Amino acid sequence: MYGTESIRAEVVSQPGDRVEPLVSLQSEPPLVTWAVHVRLLDACRKSGLRPLAASTLREVDNLDLAVALAVLDDRA
Repeated sequence: MYGTESIRAEVVSQPGDRVEPLVSLQSEPPLVTWAVHVRLLDACRKSGLRPLAASTLREVDNLDLAVALAVLDDRA
């Protein structure tokens, strides 16, 4: 889809209807870091989309990911 993790992270940070097609990235393992997943969770929160892989991501031992999930839970 997108060549590098930084490009993916930037794309999912952009608001609008472009976020929904990228939600499936949550089901993929990270390329290098969890940055894409964290930004995608934030984009889902901002656009009111339900992240499909939130329950699986809760099992990951990563502070940034845990914070993004907690913020998402606070908005629910």
